[in-house]
Amino acid sequence: MSYPNLKNKHLYKSYFSAKDFIAYSKKSKDWIEFKNPKVVILIYSSNLLKYILETYETEHIESFGDFYLLKNMSVGILKIEGIGAPTTVTSLKEMIALGIDTFINLRTTGGLQNKSNIGDLVLCIKAIKG
Repeated sequence: MSYPNLKNKHLYKSYFSAKDFIAYSKKSKDWIEFKNPKVVILIYSSNLLKYILETYETEHIESFGDFYLLKNMSVGILKIEGIGAPTTVTSLKEMIALGIDTFINLRTTGGLQNKSNIGDLVLCIKAIKG
């Protein structure tokens, strides 16, 4: 069976939204109430998550998989699992539905600049997908 590739599918209204999912989740007995952080750092590396958990005092918010709040800070850490933009966008929509609107995307990547060195910290303001 092939994936339905419907013309103009982006124009259709979704059957349910991230807000619907959050509302449904809050009715679950597994939902944990928490104070929204001001910023959420998105990470993709299991090693980085391990380092953060060993270095900082955190609270695990089980309702969202690998989502942690840094104690005494208004910062959340969300480990993104899966492949590429669809997984990240889904996670972002859920965080936005909670009312969080500031995100830092922390990851490794390649670059096109000859003057960059391995290990350089780069602030990306534009990206291309190849």
